[in-house]
Amino acid sequence: MEGGGAVRLNGPLPAGGSVSAYVVSPDNSRVVYLADQETDGLIELYSVAMEGGGAVRLNGPLPAGGSVSAYVVSPDGGAVVFLAARQTGADELFSVPLAGGAVTRVNGPLAPGGFVFPDFAVSADSRRIVYRAHQHTPGVAELYTLPVDGPPPRD
Repeated sequence: MEGGGAVRLNGPLPAGGSVSAYVVSPDNSRVVYLADQETDGLIELYSVAMEGGGAVRLNGPLPAGGSVSAYVVSPDGGAVVFLAARQTGADELFSVPLAGGAVTRVNGPLAPGGFVFPDFAVSADSRRIVYRAHQHTPGVAELYTLPVDGPPPRD
């Protein structure tokens, strides 16, 4: 930060685009933010080094009409858990490393018409996610927990 001047962290924004939310990682190394940075009206999740540099899009491809609506950085700063309409068109939970990488869907299959609510949380030890969803029974919100990196693979 030459001369103590401000450093813009987000990438260039399209006409009408803006940053809508941000949080600093627990170790102060990165900033995670929501913005319609590439396409006006398409809210996506980004991570950028605190000193600036190229922002990394965390959410992966989104379908037409999809967007990221909520996110939480794990207390250990290792992952970002986010809610997005990404694969099925319904809001689901995903996990991705803080600096970018493979995106993993973490919730189980949803009931017909089901979705995950935006009030999810990551445990203080950063190992588990707690969330509400219409997962087993249509129209019934139930409480679930699972590992931050998703359910274990099935044999």
